[in-house]
Amino acid sequence: MSVTYRLFQRWTAKKKIPSAAEGCAALGLERQAATYWKSGRNAEAHIIERMAIDLGEEPAGYILAANAEKVRNSDERTTLLRTAKRLGYAALLFLVPTVGTLSIM
Repeated sequence: MSVTYRLFQRWTAKKKIPSAAEGCAALGLERQAATYWKSGRNAEAHIIERMAIDLGEEPAGYILAANAEKVRNSDERTTLLRTAKRLGYAALLFLVPTVGTLSIM
């Protein structure tokens, strides 16, 4: 499950959108986008940004965390996650178990 999918779940809950298909439509996306995110892919930065802003959160941390999931080098991934945390990425606590055992402190 990707950063985008977790953000999407929070976003649809806040907006009281009853289904993933309706959430994707509200974002102007095809409904299978949620399926891609659930399988581990991430949305483009402007989609992540929109959802984070709608939640009243800083998008930069989410965007960095989403990009960290793409990085294979563990040092690089750790640095991106550490930076995301500094930027106030609120969901970092539930992200860390999905990317392995990284120390980000």
